[in-house]
Amino acid sequence: MGTRQEYNKLRFIGLFIGTAIIGLVLILIAVYNASRELVIVKEINTLHDILSERRDANAFPNIKALAADEYTVGHLSGKDTIAVPGVPSEVSRTQLEASRLNEQGGYLEIDGTIITWASSAIMSGGDGLLVAHRHRPPDISTLFGVYRNRLIIPAVFYIWATVWTSFILNNLVSRLRAQKAKLERMAWYDTLTGLPNRNLMFQRLDELIHREKKENTTLTLAVVDLDGFKQVNDNFGHHAGDELLREVANRFTHLVRHDDLVARTGGDEFVLLLTDQDPRVCEAICERILEALSEPYTLTTQTTRIGASLGLACYPRDGRDITELTRKADEAMYQAKRSGGGIVCYSGDDPIPAGV
Repeated sequence: MGTRQEYNKLRFIGLFIGTAIIGLVLILIAVYNASRELVIVKEINTLHDILSERRDANAFPNIKALAADEYTVGHLSGKDTIAVPGVPSEVSRTQLEASRLNEQGGYLEIDGTIITWASSAIMSGGDGLLVAHRHRPPDISTLFGVYRNRLIIPAVFYIWATVWTSFILNNLVSRLRAQKAKLERMAWYDTLTGLPNRNLMFQRLDELIHREKKENTTLTLAVVDLDGFKQVNDNFGHHAGDELLREVANRFTHLVRHDDLVARTGGDEFVLLLTDQDPRVCEAICERILEALSEPYTLTTQTTRIGASLGLACYPRDGRDITELTRKADEAMYQAKRSGGGIVCYSGDDPIPAGV
């Protein structure tokens, strides 16, 4: 159970952090696309500044900002196209105007190459100048260098918040699961001995009766009441009584088989569900229980002895439903106690002394 819970925790944390990382990647992609256009706009403004400083195609003070083999400067008058370095075909006036981004210029993509441009005139027939630049799209490292101050702090905060939120949610889910498991255990198990309680016993008995009806088999219900337990409680106190009940429960668990069920139904009363079809096997189990329960108990402050009385009822002979079967087993148990205790009594039969 513990291994499965740890696996579920790790899976939850992994899924949450994985989802957060995917979200961060999508955010970075969006930032990259937005930043890419910002870089392009910045370059268009730089080209326009070059035109504004000197409108001479042969000399530009800031032209050294562009690599010599990646730009072209030319007059637009009387021309419908202009050659751009690295682009096989010339760029037309119509293409330039269609790709305008703002008043300064624009950009277009040709065969995977981005061309940024700025001009003093395009559509007019005047002596306009055009600067066209073969632009390399900025990579992630470039954008990170440009926008690191804007990205580092939000990214670190995002990762920190994601990790802490994951652990907080995981802790909350773990607590809720632990609380649910605790409530479920309280509903189905006795808090003192750890044995199944009356609720689980009746549920299991109902399941077995339905199964036995289909398979046409039998089962045995044994009610066990401790003899002398009240004296231990009165003479040594409730702590000694609780310790004695835990030891009784421990002996029960070592005596019953895996397919059988032992439950504490209240006070010093226990119930056994025996699934074996052979009455002699059930009788032998009950006799071993009587012998084991009559052995001395070494408690914290003293050693004491008690006994037990068992009442047995068989399905379907003594009852065909839970109410009738438990009533017959209770009657048999009281018959065993009236006979002096320390014996097994079948419903409707004579008591069977221990060891017989």
